[in-house]
Amino acid sequence: MKLNNLVIIGVAATTVASCAPSKKEYASYELYPVRTGSLAEMEYAPAATQFTLWSPTADEVRLMLYDAGEGGHAYETVAMSPAEDGTWTAKVEQNLKGKFYTFNVKINGKWLGDTPGINAQAVGVNGKRAAVIDMRETDPEDWAEDKRPPLASPADVIIYEVHHRDFSIDPSSGIRNKGKFLAMTETGTVNPDKLATGIDHLKELGVTHVHILPSYDYASVDESRLDENKYNWGYDPQNYNVPDGSYATDPYKPDVRIREFKQMVQALHKAGIRVVLDVVYNHTFNTAESNFERTVPGYFYRQAPDGGFADASACGNETASNRPMMRKYMVESVLHWINEYHIDGFRFDLMGIHDIETMNEIRKAATAVDPTIFIYGEGWAASAPQLAQDSLAMKANTYKMPGKLSQLAGAQMEGQDFPTAQEMQEQTYEEARTEIDGMIAFLDSSLNDVSMTVYVDKEGCLASVKGTTSFNSTGSEAEPVQLQFGCELKGGAYPTQNMSAQAVLENGAASVQIEAVKEGAYDGKELTSGFELSIENQGEIAEKWDITLDSSYNSEGGGFDVQAAAAQDGMELLGFSAQGVVDELEKGKNIHLTLDSLDVSAMGDTGNAVLSGEYYIRPLTEEVVPLEGDTMDVLAAGEEEWNSVLMEVLFSFISLSGQMDTGN
Repeated sequence: MKLNNLVIIGVAATTVASCAPSKKEYASYELYPVRTGSLAEMEYAPAATQFTLWSPTADEVRLMLYDAGEGGHAYETVAMSPAEDGTWTAKVEQNLKGKFYTFNVKINGKWLGDTPGINAQAVGVNGKRAAVIDMRETDPEDWAEDKRPPLASPADVIIYEVHHRDFSIDPSSGIRNKGKFLAMTETGTVNPDKLATGIDHLKELGVTHVHILPSYDYASVDESRLDENKYNWGYDPQNYNVPDGSYATDPYKPDVRIREFKQMVQALHKAGIRVVLDVVYNHTFNTAESNFERTVPGYFYRQAPDGGFADASACGNETASNRPMMRKYMVESVLHWINEYHIDGFRFDLMGIHDIETMNEIRKAATAVDPTIFIYGEGWAASAPQLAQDSLAMKANTYKMPGKLSQLAGAQMEGQDFPTAQEMQEQTYEEARTEIDGMIAFLDSSLNDVSMTVYVDKEGCLASVKGTTSFNSTGSEAEPVQLQFGCELKGGAYPTQNMSAQAVLENGAASVQIEAVKEGAYDGKELTSGFELSIENQGEIAEKWDITLDSSYNSEGGGFDVQAAAAQDGMELLGFSAQGVVDELEKGKNIHLTLDSLDVSAMGDTGNAVLSGEYYIRPLTEEVVPLEGDTMDVLAAGEEEWNSVLMEVLFSFISLSGQMDTGN
């Protein structure tokens, strides 16, 4: 009977080959067709399973069906038919649940070898064969109710990096499932000293995220010989969309590794901890024998000038994220981990190999699901990738990849080119105008009675203001927010005017205290100015922000020194210092600036740049507005006058952001 089946299959294959359409040739990878819709390669149903493989340069493609995940021969071979967008399809009208499969592609008369495809979502031991399963049967109990823990701000993120094996393998861990996904599901575990281990230890550390080293199916550990205690960090990808079997209690059963990975995520979520997955899309373990290369040779990798494989990863190859199908693959893979496994964030290995457009597409796709999904990566490569530096997701190009921080700053760019200085200033004005109008409308509708005391000096100048008020908070039953404020002014012209201001906002048990101090002095030669702002939240979320700005300017020599810093709870977030010389301050002329040094630090990471060139800051208008201005009776001023003052202040900041040209 088996012999007869083999004979029939052989005849069918011959028939297909004899009438196969001629293969389409493409002049470049950029001309390869892009598969529309999902990149799913196996769609299971009890009555029939649909197989689809994107392989636009293939002469033939065949599907092999197996009873087991390793060993033995295919019990059936099915010739696939060419379809749209470079795909090949086959429909097997049997219940294949529990069976395994591979594809084999023939190009230029050569069969490339078995592959589970590029998008297998379930595999057998060692990942050489894909598995036919019903993914919903891998869901643990109450999986549909699993929710990622809340995250108010990226500033709250505390990440603990962990390797599955190392986390629990020590004999003293008290954990039963040592080295497995399930290790992070066990509670109440302690070491011989009765100190908490496992997930209880993570909870007492107060971490918000665990960054687990690569957990997809990787190539270097033989899952059939785990008794040999083989070990690797996992930076050798084989199948990107299925968990690795070495961390499962049974690597031979495709559903076990999937279910146990989900149980791990579920347990961490219940403990209030999010899960970050380390992803390594920049290279594969094998090159010539990889799933990519056995499906569409050359396409998924970048090539060096000599035609060989480029190697920015220093691992033998670099993937071509800039090509449409690789980009589509990466986006869908990230979404698969988000939707199927409830992953909360991603750390991209050697992200600098990937192009900016791809990373922005990934960020956009993740944000559409949940904006709090955290994405970060290494902004560099092991060596120079085969793309222009300004198109890569490098550290220097961070400003081209808008993320949560830029969203918080109101500067989300959606990946477009930066506007000119003039356009930015016009945009800033319009946004400020809208904000001011909204603020006035809010105050008009929400501000309650104001009690205010105003003091003037002997010359009739404003000296201090103190008062209290309240305004309505959101919700009809919400208590009004109480505001106490005070401001003292000393001195004359603004540059030398000393000022202190305080404000306290109270809403029930929550309060915000704001303190600002400005000092200035001028001795006929040196103008110095200092500014300190402190904002302390003493409510449910306790935090304190400190901002300082100190500057000096020598009116004779033109030398200047600027120091600025921003910190949260004593930790520096941003630091800035600059020294140089300014001249040509006459009205209507460009400001000539020689910048000697520039130091910028962010989160303690300090960089220094010495700029020896000459620069010109061009004012937006012909006239440079002098420091002196008209006086205003603040007690009698109306809305129009206050709006005028606000606009003048705004334009004074805008004028500092003009264009800079390097001199010859």
